[in-house]
This record gives sequence, structure tokens and C-alpha cells, in this order.
Amino acid sequence: MVEAKLERDTTSFEAGIIACGSCEQWQQALALFREMCDSNMQPSVSGFNVAIGAVKASGQWPQAMWLLREMSITKVESDVISFAGTMHACEKCGQWQHALALLRDLVEGKLEPDVISYCIALSACNKGGEWQHAVALLRQMCEYNLELDAMSQTITMSTCVRWGQWQQAALLFDELRDSRIELNTVAYGLGVNVCKQSGQWLQALLLLRDVQESRLELDITTYISAVSACQKGGQWQHALSVLMDSREAELDIELNSYSAGIIACQKGGQWRQALLLLRDLLEDNVEPDIICCGAGVSACEWAGQGRQALALLGLMAACSRLRHHVGS
Repeated sequence: MVEAKLERDTTSFEAGIIACGSCEQWQQALALFREMCDSNMQPSVSGFNVAIGAVKASGQWPQAMWLLREMSITKVESDVISFAGTMHACEKCGQWQHALALLRDLVEGKLEPDVISYCIALSACNKGGEWQHAVALLRQMCEYNLELDAMSQTITMSTCVRWGQWQQAALLFDELRDSRIELNTVAYGLGVNVCKQSGQWLQALLLLRDVQESRLELDITTYISAVSACQKGGQWQHALSVLMDSREAELDIELNSYSAGIIACQKGGQWRQALLLLRDLLEDNVEPDIICCGAGVSACEWAGQGRQALALLGLMAACSRLRHHVGS
């Protein structure tokens, strides 16, 4: 009977800690945890883990680190969940050094790290701009015979893309495509972005076709990258085709998409197409900016269409006055 009551009371404390954590009331969660300790109830690994989860939800990484240290002091054996929760708290606050140190402790200890632990560390590297560490962690996962998944690969690719390491990102994407891992929308989007940055417009279009055939839902960002890749490659016809595809997909087309298409038309000497895109832009209730209007003006000027160029300049002036009126 006594043992049953002890278990019930411990469970009640843990439930309360979880409830506080879900409401981001980490101070109350820690108060409950300390009350549980003061009630002569030795917290189990489960109790410590729910407390770590509660402070993690609020980004209180010092408190999570303290709880992990307390587990060692009180002779409660931590598990992978304990480390992963503390790492996640550090990751949320950009403490990539602490996150990597915890992963190292996990690897060097008796516990076996899992894919989730590595993904948390990879995300911490992403926020901290540590793309070299991210790539090294991905290789380390292979050394420990952990099965790479789409998440670990895309986080590493995203880190390289975010910090301008396009060649490394392209290498990772090639490895991902050669593997048996099924590519998701994020992976395809990163692949198209890499193609844009490296000037491979044809490869960007092929990837776009692959993802369309796979029936994955593409977001507008991937279409923008493909349009920009075509624009950089001087392929105005393909840029317009991708824009048409995005409209048929009923996506909310952003200004960047139109700007890339208009610039592509400008470079290709297609002033009529540039004006048509500007018309479509206005019909979609997208406010033109100086970049797309300027590209349209240049396209008209190069083609000797002075009247059209003056009309666009008038549109730019009207938009400027409207913005000033709305902002005042």
C-alpha cells in the first residue's frame, strides 16, 4: 500500500511538472520538482527528464544543464532522453558549443546516441553558423552506423546553404540523391536553391520536374529559386514557364518571382513579356518595387520603346506616392 501511494504521488508531481512545462511556466515546474525532492521522494530518471523537458520548452538552458548535473550528483543514471532534452534547450538558445559538448559526453559515455540527438546537434550548428561541425557530425553518424535520414541530411545542407557553402551543399545533395533516402519537399527546395547559386539552370528545372512528378507539394520559395536560376542563365522562356507553373499551382506568387522573371525578360530583350509580367503582378495585387519596375524600364529603353519606359516611370512615381500616403 505504501509503495503504491509513493508511486501515485510521484506520478502526480511529474504530471504537474509536465503541465507547467506545456504552459512555459518553468519556475513553477522547478518549484514542483524541488518540492518532490523535499518530500523524501527520490526523483527517478523519468522525474528528471520531465523537469528538463519543462525548462527546455522555455529555453532555460542553464536550468537544464543544472538538472543534468544533479542527476550525476544524486546517482540517478541519465539516459539518451536526458541528454537530448538538455541539448535541445541549448540549441533553442543558440548555445551550439554546449550542445556539441553534451553530444560528445553522450558519445564518450555508456549511452548510445540516436539520430534525434545528432539532429539536435546539427540544428545547433545551423544556428551557430558552424557548417564544418555540421558536416563532421554527419560523417560521424556514419561511423557509428546510425542510419542517415532526410532530416539529418537536409539540416546539414541547409546549414551550408545558409552560410554560403554552395559547393559543400551541392556535394551533400548529390550524396542524398544517390542514397536510398526518399527526398522530401525541403530537400528538393534546397537542391533547387543550390542549382540557382551555382548557375545550373537546367539541373534546377530537372529537379523541379522530379518533384512535380513525385506529387510532393512545392512551396513558392522553390519556384522562386527555379525562376532565379533561369534568370541567371539567361533563359527567359523557361523563367516564364516556371512562373506559369506556379500560378497554375495556385500559389501566392511573391514579388521576388516576378522580379526574377522581369529581369530575365529584360536580359533577353523581351520588353513585351516584361510588361505582361508587370500587368500580371498588378492583377495579383502584388505591389511592384523599384527593381522590377527598373528592369521593365530598361527592357523598354533597350528596345527603343521610349513611350512605354516613360509610362513605367510614371507607375513607379505613383506607387511611391501611394506608399508615402499610406505610411503617413
